[in-house]
Amino acid sequence: MGNEKFSDSRFFDIIIEKQTYHNFIYSVISFFLAVFYFVFLLSGLLISVLLSVVWVGVPFLIFVFDGVWFFVGLERKLLIWFFDIKAAVLIKDIQYYPNQMKTFLSYLRNRRTWRYFGYLLLKFPLGIISIIVPLIFLALTFLMVYFPIISVFGKINVFNIYYTESYIEVVFVFFCATVLWFGLLNVINWISRIMLFFTQKMLSK
Repeated sequence: MGNEKFSDSRFFDIIIEKQTYHNFIYSVISFFLAVFYFVFLLSGLLISVLLSVVWVGVPFLIFVFDGVWFFVGLERKLLIWFFDIKAAVLIKDIQYYPNQMKTFLSYLRNRRTWRYFGYLLLKFPLGIISIIVPLIFLALTFLMVYFPIISVFGKINVFNIYYTESYIEVVFVFFCATVLWFGLLNVINWISRIMLFFTQKMLSK
């Protein structure tokens, strides 16, 4: 999978790049998917272990592994949608047998199954890291809208944390917030580059 969507744009040019907003949306979606993957995999393994005493654990594990491959296919589609890159078709080289134990062993012997499984688990901590900056960005965006509106009344009081009646101070704070706002956009792009590189490596053949 190749990547030609990221360019070495200047600090302030980032706001006019469509890819910036794709990265932002991808970070948010990726976090919620990562939480779902984590819950699905851990609960699936736990239920499989509990059901193993009644010989239903193996079919349930097959269902979990099927889910792993399905989610990996979804991750590839997200790469195509948000980063406009070429991704090889996912070929599921797993053989199904009438005997479910053989099918289960086919999954266990496939290296990609375990690599994909590990990737989906790692998405959870990485998703938490990648969502922090967008959340700060949204909070800062709200404050940047809030500052000018509230300053019309002659003072600014941000949740009793920051208080001023000086317009000069308001202008200075707004200027600093603007620079930080652009900086956060750049950080979101950098994180997206790292996530894209990691995903490409983990989902490659």
